[in-house]
Amino acid sequence: SHKEAFQLYYQPQFSVAGGELVGAEALLRWENQGQFISPAEFIPVAEETSLINDIGLWVLQRACTQFVYWQSHGIRLPAISVNVSARQFHHRDFLPQLEQIMQESGIPAACLMLELTESVVLENLKETIQKMQAIRQLGIHLSIDDFGTGYSSLAYLKELPVNEVKLDRSFIMRLVEEHKDRVLVATVLALAEAMEFSVIAEGVETEELANLLRIFHCDEIQGYWLARPMSAEQMEVFLRERASGLSG
Repeated sequence: SHKEAFQLYYQPQFSVAGGELVGAEALLRWENQGQFISPAEFIPVAEETSLINDIGLWVLQRACTQFVYWQSHGIRLPAISVNVSARQFHHRDFLPQLEQIMQESGIPAACLMLELTESVVLENLKETIQKMQAIRQLGIHLSIDDFGTGYSSLAYLKELPVNEVKLDRSFIMRLVEEHKDRVLVATVLALAEAMEFSVIAEGVETEELANLLRIFHCDEIQGYWLARPMSAEQMEVFLRERASGLSG
């Protein structure tokens, strides 16, 4: 079955100010004949079919179960972020499916963050906002992924019941040399602060970038410079080492 070929990897997320671990993003990996196929290649194909719903639910179930397993074994991870595709989010059964997964896994709602891309939100604004509010009422946190790549987002931002926006890596890449991008990022961060969202930057691959983001008061970062995505086994070792390092 396709499930065997799928694995979840986890990429740690850190606070910019103090460097504490704040969570991890669950990332889907598909292995075919010893090669990892990028989600950028298979997700759009799956989006065309109803398969994306099955895959999305599997990811959510797997991530929540893994989180609770770690928690029950004293392995501390503050939160887990899971990406939800457009088709999955707009599916009429998404909310009941989400509630069922939460009940079955026993994950505390406050430890779960769902990431939606900006385009999902703009697709059908009124219905989306209602659904987002229902998710927030469950106690789950919401993040807007790829933030800043959509056109009409700023006007809607104040309407959205989200906890976090995630700066798209395309901004982050150009931050160092592009003055205009710096202005854009600084503006987004100022807006987020005014609207009381936290901001996480992904794709942070150098110390220079991390320092710039600190200057801009970005809240959280993830990226190769701090930690690569890792398998559940690697993540467990990482978390245990971190915990013993902190207590030792």
